[in-house]
Amino acid sequence: MISNQKILIVDDQKVNRDLLANLFQADYKVMVAGNGEQALIASSRPDLRPDLILLDVMMPGMDGYEVCRKLKNNEKTREIVVIFVTALGDIHDETMGLELGAVDYISKPFSPPIVRARVRNHLLLKSLRDTLEDQVATRTQALKSALLQTQASELAKKEFIARMSHELRTPLNAIISPISMLIKRTQDNADKSQLALIHESSINLLTLINEILDFSQLDSGEALAENYFNIKEFLVDLHSQWAIKASKKNLTMKLDCQKIFSLTNCFGDVTLLKRALEPLLDNAIKFTDSGEVVLRVVPTTIVHRRISLQFDIADTGIGIDPSQINEMFKPFTQAEPIGTRRFSGIGLGLPLAAHYVKQLGGDLQAKGALGKGSVLSFNISFSIMDAPDTTEHRTSISSPEELKSDLAKLSTLVKTGFRNTDQFLAEKVNQWLTTPWKKELEEIVNFVTNYNAKGSLNAIDALIKKLSC
Repeated sequence: MISNQKILIVDDQKVNRDLLANLFQADYKVMVAGNGEQALIASSRPDLRPDLILLDVMMPGMDGYEVCRKLKNNEKTREIVVIFVTALGDIHDETMGLELGAVDYISKPFSPPIVRARVRNHLLLKSLRDTLEDQVATRTQALKSALLQTQASELAKKEFIARMSHELRTPLNAIISPISMLIKRTQDNADKSQLALIHESSINLLTLINEILDFSQLDSGEALAENYFNIKEFLVDLHSQWAIKASKKNLTMKLDCQKIFSLTNCFGDVTLLKRALEPLLDNAIKFTDSGEVVLRVVPTTIVHRRISLQFDIADTGIGIDPSQINEMFKPFTQAEPIGTRRFSGIGLGLPLAAHYVKQLGGDLQAKGALGKGSVLSFNISFSIMDAPDTTEHRTSISSPEELKSDLAKLSTLVKTGFRNTDQFLAEKVNQWLTTPWKKELEEIVNFVTNYNAKGSLNAIDALIKKLSC
């Protein structure tokens, strides 16, 4: 059976053309040309273009080297396999032929079996190469199509998320705000209770929507938005916000950060840190019926103006089954069976927190036991920066009398059980740190934030006496 591959024999001597043609005509489609011009014309025609050319060097007019040069300079013919068959046997001649792009160089007189074997091998290689190039071209086109589809899908996804963000969040916000006002105005306890239930359900629904939208954008690869922030001020403010939610379940919400010196001005993405901590605090409060939730932050190392902080969120809640720890971080996974589930949620809080912690350079870990509470931990580092000039944004204490008035209010809050203490401190701490009594005030803040009532009152009284001198 004759192969579809074509061989072109180019030689000005008919006897040589006939000899070579007889070697291959039983297996291939054979064409002949008596000079270089004919060879180039045949090669330029798609219907005649050969797969391989057996090319003589010494020919009148255009020699074989020039023919090879023109073939390789033409985009349409450069892939044709060229083998020189010539009486020129000098090493310089062979080198020149190979440098022009020929794949082989056969000297006359030649051995027919060797010529047949070399031609067969080169045609086989060409066939394999063509097949591979076709496969690569097909696969490349498929990848391009897939990429275009992915880009179109990603664009549609972003548009959908943007629309859902508006269409779902906006109506809920329009519901939540008026209900909050109605709860304050309504005098009837039954109505107030129903409104509170609607308000809580709306907040829960908004939280679920936010989690789903945040989860759908996890692969967006947003860069960190780093800036200056005071880690202790951030923790005090965060604790103040979540202590309110904990108090609604009669839980104690503690902040343990006394080992962090108050002027630790860090440089990092504080928004992302908050997004990492909030799902953990939410889960701790949600899964704890009695006892306490503790946010503990401890510096582990300070090296070359970088501080590593260990964050622990501990609770006395339902605990963790050690065999389920790995499952906890999978999206849409909850430890409770659906039929007996007491807690709301769709299982995105921990995966989101783990993702945000990873973006910050940490690794979220969990430990605990069933019925004995749990601890979620991670360690991340921040650069320690000199605080930017913010004096124009801070309001300093104008007189010792003003500070004594603040301390008297704080003393009253401590004596009455810390009610609204966190909010009061959050409003005052920046002002207090600009006073000459900064160290004493830092000690008071440490006592208060760790709920040491006796220590707080003693420190407050001592500073008031100092201000009175």
